[in-house]
Amino acid sequence: EDMLHAFERDYGPRVKVRAILVNGNIRQAGQIWEKCKAEPDKFEDLAAEFSADPNTRSLGGAMPPIRQHGGMPQLEAVAFKMEDGEISEVVEVNGQHWILKCEGRTEQIITDPKDVWDELYAQVTEEKTQLAVANTCQEIKDRAEIHNHLDGTTTSPGGRASTTSKS
Repeated sequence: EDMLHAFERDYGPRVKVRAILVNGNIRQAGQIWEKCKAEPDKFEDLAAEFSADPNTRSLGGAMPPIRQHGGMPQLEAVAFKMEDGEISEVVEVNGQHWILKCEGRTEQIITDPKDVWDELYAQVTEEKTQLAVANTCQEIKDRAEIHNHLDGTTTSPGGRASTTSKS
């Protein structure tokens, strides 16, 4: 399953979109969405005016194509259901609001996972190793006690500080 997800992520079709990122509340995002629906051909101008993302704002909302299993499942689910020219509903991701306009799909060049299996295997192994190392480091940090001999305090796991007697 991990190998197939990696194949879809790295070699599968992608959805070309323009996006408007709204950092405000849902009401503000809804107002911008209404403007987009009323004038879909002006999406680029609206993105340049309203998007909170400085990287895409200057490009009229143009962003890299959205891929499956790329780390933003809410946007991916919406993008892969859209048709060319369609404007999405407002999509909330981590307290931010996105409005997407679909501009088509990329063409999938490699269609058989077996053609890139060895590369995918090495990549998935590396990703899983890095994740395991990060998790182990976090577990060690969570269990660590810090003994400050200068002021006689000890910080236990969970950040609880206590005073120890100086001898």
